[in-house]
Amino acid sequence: MQALAEIRELIARHAAAAGQAPAYPGLRLRAVNEPTAPSGGFYPPAFSFVAQGAKRTLLGERCYDYRAGQFLVISIDLPVSSGVTQATPGKPYLACSLMLQPAAIAALLLETSGTDGDGAHRGRLAVC
Repeated sequence: MQALAEIRELIARHAAAAGQAPAYPGLRLRAVNEPTAPSGGFYPPAFSFVAQGAKRTLLGERCYDYRAGQFLVISIDLPVSSGVTQATPGKPYLACSLMLQPAAIAALLLETSGTDGDGAHRGRLAVC
């Protein structure tokens, strides 16, 4: 749990400085002090990690609740509705998202999925 506490502290420090603007290209940090109403939009391909608090995301009829220590991976642009469900000024919702570049990931997979000389395939991954 020490690692999660360190991640919380880093997100809180840098999210406050960055506001809603990305702190670094491809990285989004978020700190929210109270629950929010669900709002609609598109999630781009990303790896999102919740360090503190909780969030609910609706995709069609499916509901996804995730909280501290859990993550969400989005592989394609998705229309969703989401809102923070657990946050207070003393214990804000803290999350970070790393934007994914599917073309770069595909190129890397192709580059690393060859054979190792004995004809056996190594590093094969199923990508949806």
